[in-house]
Amino acid sequence: MGLTKYGDAYVYSVVEDGEVITPRSGEEFVRVVQVAGGKLFKSRAEFIEWLSRQTDSSLLGDGNQNITVERLRFFASFSMNESTSETS
Repeated sequence: MGLTKYGDAYVYSVVEDGEVITPRSGEEFVRVVQVAGGKLFKSRAEFIEWLSRQTDSSLLGDGNQNITVERLRFFASFSMNESTSETS
């Protein structure tokens, strides 16, 4: 499973060939939501509320590059450092 931004929405979905399946994929995205637990969040607030309640086990997908709380924290700290260095 992976995370991506899709327009103004956020998507938690299956990753195939390095790409997160999004609503652009049509029927395939519908299948991901129904079968694999994919989600579409129409607002940043809705996405943050959901993500803040997740654990390593709730984010566990079937691939070898799983999302973990540790990886999310690392990414967030890296992103914050990048944006801070750009404004300095």
